[in-house]
Amino acid sequence: MSMIGHLLLLLAQVAQSQPPTLVPRVLLPGEGVGSSFWLTAPYIGVIAVRSTDWIGDPVEITPPGELVVRLVRVDAEVESVVKGELQKGPLQFYFFVNVPSANGYNTYLSWFEPGRRYVAFLRRDGENFRTMTDHEYPNTQRPTL
Repeated sequence: MSMIGHLLLLLAQVAQSQPPTLVPRVLLPGEGVGSSFWLTAPYIGVIAVRSTDWIGDPVEITPPGELVVRLVRVDAEVESVVKGELQKGPLQFYFFVNVPSANGYNTYLSWFEPGRRYVAFLRRDGENFRTMTDHEYPNTQRPTL
């Protein structure tokens, strides 16, 4: 392989290892949205979560450190499509969740637990799937069968 070929391969690997550039879309507790908001999601599916990974740096929403969120990548399996052009099978999407802190929220306000099933309300952000909102209420948990 030529030197240029090696360089292109290296650049492609580095690009894939970088987290996508995404911005939080936070609904704070008490803001609430009507139930019809969730039905506006372009993609709705029943998913089984395989894994979650923290990626990217913390983002401070309400200084000083009361609400800090961080990007999470979710690898899941689409079991059933409710709305939109999702494909059954593997799916990767992203959401932001609060980072627990002593002077703010001391527990996660949302999470996609590996091994559990959820109804996920998704949208596109560039080339990536995202939850409709971040931080609180990004999904509805379904019982694991």
